[in-house]
Amino acid sequence: MDTVLLSDAHIDALEDPVQVRLVAFLDALEAERLILLGDIFHRWWSVGAGVFPAYVPTVAALHRLSQRGVAVHFVLGNHDFAFHPDLAAELGVVVHSSLSGWLGGVHLFAAHGDQALGSRRYDAYHRFLRGRAFNLALRMGGEQRAWRLLGRLAGSPETQGSCPAGVTQALQDYARQRLADGAQLVVLGHSHVPERHDWPEGSYLNAGSFRDQGSYLRLHQGQASLERI
Repeated sequence: MDTVLLSDAHIDALEDPVQVRLVAFLDALEAERLILLGDIFHRWWSVGAGVFPAYVPTVAALHRLSQRGVAVHFVLGNHDFAFHPDLAAELGVVVHSSLSGWLGGVHLFAAHGDQALGSRRYDAYHRFLRGRAFNLALRMGGEQRAWRLLGRLAGSPETQGSCPAGVTQALQDYARQRLADGAQLVVLGHSHVPERHDWPEGSYLNAGSFRDQGSYLRLHQGQASLERI
């Protein structure tokens, strides 16, 4: 069976048409494994097993998927502020900062991709956003205030589709580093730009944006392909 990888749906409202398309895609998915490469939700945060009401349809679809026996992996992106272990356990989802290992006969490295742009300040900022103190402040403020605050931090999902050339180049450089470290196939998201590069040392694919292009990746018998809904 195949592995499907997708990224950057940036769902941000209950009535978001992207959510409707994603739920339909998940319910129809025939695969052994699903790897979500981050930023599926535009301002993801969970306390215990609870989620923002706007995200209930997709969360329920992920639960149905895991109940059908599909292995669901969630790689954290820069819009994923917190994923509580209780929720992951209830959904049957395995959460990663990055994912590395043999899959379908190929050594895969998968990550959201924002790591490629990291600096000490950037890394410290995201550690703070995912830290205990910030999450305690959100819980004390209540769900509605948390939604508004995270929305200000996330910005508008409609502005996510453009990508400076420097970002795509940084992701390519990061992918080549991971290939040099021993990976044979590197899969990233973050840029919203679907692309493929086959270099002597291995291959790099960017899943693009499910929100912008409806793109995703399929891994079949060690061969990766870029597809669209």
